[in-house]
Amino acid sequence: MNLLKELKWTSIATSILFIILGIVLIVMPNTSAYMIVNMVGAILIFSGVSNVARYFMYPVDQGYGRYRFMTGILLVAFGILVIAQNDVFVALLPVILGIIVVISGISKLQSAIDAKRMGCSSGLYIVLAILSIVAGFVIVFNPFTTVNVLFMFIGIGLIYSGISDVITTLYVSYQMKELFDQA
Repeated sequence: MNLLKELKWTSIATSILFIILGIVLIVMPNTSAYMIVNMVGAILIFSGVSNVARYFMYPVDQGYGRYRFMTGILLVAFGILVIAQNDVFVALLPVILGIIVVISGISKLQSAIDAKRMGCSSGLYIVLAILSIVAGFVIVFNPFTTVNVLFMFIGIGLIYSGISDVITTLYVSYQMKELFDQA
């Protein structure tokens, strides 16, 4: 039961992050895109440096962290590339975010189907999940002419995805609680 509570709160926290990111994308679409890409680059560099440092912390004969040095160097190099070529990665960002929304929608669909298989009414949640999947694909295939409009649309999609994730998580959590209380 603790695992379910942990999963519930992790899902809600992720949903809140989607909502916040969506609001930021709507309010500052162009700046947000570059900020996101540069943060990803910085995280990659930090992670790479951390891997290299951990590589040197363990004795060679233990074999632990065998590929940390190589992985760390590659992460640092990729992080530098992301920051140096941020225009390219800003262009890729909508596709990546769209894929994340599709994956989130598929996850919601699975939860809704699981609820239905347990005998719960889940028609609305299946519809919400399908709408998330469709929104993700619209984002991926980028039907807009400007990046700013696209990022505003992505922001709306992320807000919708975050809100529907919270609703689905709370609903499934409630249904699971009811199911366990009956048992």
